Amino acid sequence: MKKLIPQKLKNYYHLLWAVIANFWYGFPSKKIKVIGVTGTNGKTTTVQMIARILEEAGFRVAVASTINFKLNGKE
Repeated sequence: MKKLIPQKLKNYYHLLWAVIANFWYGFPSKKIKVIGVTGTNGKTTTVQMIARILEEAGFRVAVASTINFKLNGKE
């Protein structure tokens, strides 16, 4: 069945559902800020430090990495 449907049609189908979900949930991506940390060394330390500063400032913080996932201080 997958081979019968053209890729372009599948792309439009997925785009349509993404737009519908955005309207349904009130464009949730506009309500969050994302900070990305890249580099060779010190990423985990930097992320932990930024997360702690933001938590102490009263923000809800989520940290996602290959090492762990934390949401509001809970792993």
